[in-house]
Amino acid sequence: MNVQSQQQPAPPALPQWVTDADTLNLQGEHRLLYELLRDFHSFNREQCAKLRAEGYSSLSDLVNWKYKDIRSLLDNLSNRPSTRGGQQFGDRRIKELQALSWFLTGRYRRGLSFDLSLYREEASEYITFAEIANDETADKPDKYKYSSWNKWEESVYIYLDSIVSKSGTPLSYVIRKDLPQDTEWNELDRKTQKIQNTPLEGFMFTIDSERVLTLLKELCLETEAETWFRNIKCGRAAMKVLQLHYDGPDESKRRKEEARSKLKNIYYKHEGTFTFEKFVTNLYDAFQILEKYGEPLYEEEKLRLLFNKAKIRTQNLSKKS
Repeated sequence: MNVQSQQQPAPPALPQWVTDADTLNLQGEHRLLYELLRDFHSFNREQCAKLRAEGYSSLSDLVNWKYKDIRSLLDNLSNRPSTRGGQQFGDRRIKELQALSWFLTGRYRRGLSFDLSLYREEASEYITFAEIANDETADKPDKYKYSSWNKWEESVYIYLDSIVSKSGTPLSYVIRKDLPQDTEWNELDRKTQKIQNTPLEGFMFTIDSERVLTLLKELCLETEAETWFRNIKCGRAAMKVLQLHYDGPDESKRRKEEARSKLKNIYYKHEGTFTFEKFVTNLYDAFQILEKYGEPLYEEEKLRLLFNKAKIRTQNLSKKS
């Protein structure tokens, strides 16, 4: 009995990117980047080759590649003739590379792995994120005043938070405070993770710390505060000295006593001498101080104080109606 041999179906053809990656012997992060660019973003072979020639051949190579520098390089290559090493990159390809770099940089600075499945899920969103990543710098804080320590300290954080440091993290990382021990890392927002993960040592920290020190010297010049860190050469150390002096146990006790006294004695009386807006602001400031120093008021208590202290205004409004 003759047995006819059945022809086995041919194996499915490999994707072109796989064949090309095998030919180039790409492994690890080099292969992952090649797959992402070729298979997911549809970069062509020549565009990927040009990126490798410029030194961007693996995922880690894209970390800290600045948004404007990506645009500058790829625009330059696109405008250069092929005889001089030019290569066309359309606007969409440039934005995709910017988004990928922004995603990888953010993961690296937050101490997280390069989870490309997350990137694939929201790749278009990351294009938008990358475009708006550079926020405007906040207004520089006012000169230091003892009576406004809490607001002044907060304004310093806000200002430094709006400046990108030499390490690529908000400059506020230099004076960051320790997180509570029960903090869940994954529950922190993206910026906080970067701030908390950036090392407080090394060459880049030294440069960033000097910038913070220069700011503090400027804000405290010819005030009582400058004497406390006159011989200190580190911005983080200078801020800690100020916090220890103006936020230490004795000062915190005094500030809490002042806040309680303000809540006891403040009343809204007349719009001409003490506006309702100023009255509410003073209440809020007292609430904030008590909360900062571990004695927060419940919302019900805040509302009770607001209504009781503003009885005269309520009565006046009732008469007018």
